[in-house]
Amino acid sequence: KEEKTFKGDQMKYFFALLVSNVIGFSALASEVTDSSPTTVPTAYKNLYVPRGFDSNDNIQLAGEGVFSNSCFKIAPPVVSVDETSKKITLVAQAYQYKGMCMQMMIPFQQVIDLGLIQTAGLYKIQNGEGVQIGEVDVAAAKTSEPDDYFYAPVQRVSFDDGSENEVSLRIEFPTNCLAIDQVKIDKQQNVVVIQPIAKLTRRFGCAMGYFPVTEVIKLGKVNRGRYLLHVRSSGSQANNQIIAIQ
Repeated sequence: KEEKTFKGDQMKYFFALLVSNVIGFSALASEVTDSSPTTVPTAYKNLYVPRGFDSNDNIQLAGEGVFSNSCFKIAPPVVSVDETSKKITLVAQAYQYKGMCMQMMIPFQQVIDLGLIQTAGLYKIQNGEGVQIGEVDVAAAKTSEPDDYFYAPVQRVSFDDGSENEVSLRIEFPTNCLAIDQVKIDKQQNVVVIQPIAKLTRRFGCAMGYFPVTEVIKLGKVNRGRYLLHVRSSGSQANNQIIAIQ
């Protein structure tokens, strides 16, 4: 009888342990689910819109702002384009996390792809409340090719805010028969557009591979402020970074 009682107590203990583990796992799962971030609207303090896009370009903008604490991270924006009314709605979003947050200003930057806008015209950019925050002028494409020029394949861009405001382009040509032809610089209101145009030096006897070169460009005198450095690259790509000129 004592043996049966001991075995019965063991069964009760293991059953209680099993129930406890199940409850603990459920609580942990609930905690993990509750720790998932929520998506909330935010705002751009500055919006940078390069000029020079046409109807067969992937139109890119850049925005920057500030979060009030460390529990926010930038999320993909909500973008809608109405080519009939020539309006672009751009709603900035952030992920808000739970937990201990550092109460300090956290700056953020974001490159925004609008994609192709095939109807030429001047488009007003508005936020989710309908307030205009910028505009972009889309020209009619003059050619069916992706770009107006054959751009060099730019891999990396670095900026030195010295007296000459130098921009270094790290380029990797796929053949030794390509070289830089010219570099166009367009200093806009708060954007500097750089177009590194490549040329074919010869058609025969070309070796294929990776042929790195560095092109240094001097912007010269630029007014103090924050700018989007927008560097065009091959394949309808671009390198975008926000720089500060003192």
